[in-house]
Amino acid sequence: MEVKYVLMNPTGNRTVLVETPVKKSQYPQIAECLMKAEPTAEQVGFVDFTDASCVKLHMAGGEFCGNATLSAAALSVKRGICESPVRIRVSGAKSGLSVELKNTNADTVKGLVKMPAPLEIRQVGVNLAGKEYFLPAVIFEGITHLILSGIGIAKKQAEKYAKQWSEELNAPCLGLMFYDSAKNKLKPLVYVRKPETLFWEHSCGSGSVAVAAYLNHAGIKKDAYDFAEPGGRIRVLKKGKSFYLEGSTKVEKEGICEIEAGKAGGKKTSKTAGSSSYDKRMEIIRAFEKEYGTDYTCYLHHENAWQLLFATIMSAQCTDERVNMVTKDLYVKYPDLQSFADADLKELEKDIHSTGFYHNKAKNIIACAKKLIEDYNGEVPSDLESLTALPGVGRKTANVIRGNIYHIDSIVVDTHVKRISRKLGFTEEEDPVRIEFDLMEKVPKEYWILINIHFIRLGRTVCKAPTPRCGECFLKDLCPSYKG
Repeated sequence: MEVKYVLMNPTGNRTVLVETPVKKSQYPQIAECLMKAEPTAEQVGFVDFTDASCVKLHMAGGEFCGNATLSAAALSVKRGICESPVRIRVSGAKSGLSVELKNTNADTVKGLVKMPAPLEIRQVGVNLAGKEYFLPAVIFEGITHLILSGIGIAKKQAEKYAKQWSEELNAPCLGLMFYDSAKNKLKPLVYVRKPETLFWEHSCGSGSVAVAAYLNHAGIKKDAYDFAEPGGRIRVLKKGKSFYLEGSTKVEKEGICEIEAGKAGGKKTSKTAGSSSYDKRMEIIRAFEKEYGTDYTCYLHHENAWQLLFATIMSAQCTDERVNMVTKDLYVKYPDLQSFADADLKELEKDIHSTGFYHNKAKNIIACAKKLIEDYNGEVPSDLESLTALPGVGRKTANVIRGNIYHIDSIVVDTHVKRISRKLGFTEEEDPVRIEFDLMEKVPKEYWILINIHFIRLGRTVCKAPTPRCGECFLKDLCPSYKG
């Protein structure tokens, strides 16, 4: 199939925009082919111009991107489809954005993107060479920027630890380190030279806005923040409570890419019975049920929803056994949500100290208890959007609650699920979010919760890292990783 695309250059951050209508299942492979065809490109987006009142833009990795938003809006005006200001809906943002464009008749189009408001600015704990650091994080809709401020870290060190931090925070995007989920690659973005002067190795509009929001929050208040980049300069304007990304973009190249029909469907595997891959997965699932049964098991001890929620928050980078030891006394000392909401931060930190990252966990638990009381009348919500809006709650924690409390079919990707699902050939992805969606695609819905439990049990008992006991495994004849 032929795919028509345009290579845009918004302030040095080259973006490929696909104009040909294609299915979402085709995005990953088309993006991969286009990145090979245009090796200078940083990202790929798919635009839909069918509704002149609201352009749609879906990034191949699913994340929000300010520079791509500016480029898609400029292209819609160049094509004569829309007039400025352009309303555009972007993957990763809950509401439509407004883009005001200038100089639309020139080669280079200047624009002003009203960015989504930062949802939260808070301190998060990260581990660097065995030492815990607390760094400011600016959280947008579907995107988290971690500000490398106050620690000395070399570029190679940052590359080594950024992926680890991304998984710990359950964040698909780290500011100053951008996780490109389409390419499964981390790219260093920015190094702080002094509080207001930053150098970007790769352009990032939303990253610029995140840093501006952080500086504003830290007391460096300006009407405009300027950032130097290889391809030019990015300016972030502050008007009232809103931040605006001011930049420029131009059409660098238009082209057509020939995609093989067999590859255009991506890595999607049929769930249809009779296909060899489906039958192999079902054979493994049946072997799991024969060995482990079909009872649902939660390894974190709890008596209600909020106890499981807080236990899951504490379980990050900590064993379930340790969390259970802590919560045995913790839930006696703090018997209800109000007692957690009223807890002294320093005292709660001491109470959960052995779970690690206790500063951040204690802060999130107190804030979460308050939000549950104030916004949800003390009840833990069941929908993913409300759960992930709670302090300290990412997709993994949210899905634990949905599956174990509300019995909503869901996939929870922890370290065991990630490792075992790859070993057994259920996925080739490495990013937890992409693994989640891959398993949802490849495993029948009625097995979602149970397959999590089985993966975790196998990973804890037989298929241990780094020395799995393959010879003892009941799945050795079905496992593609078993070498005999």
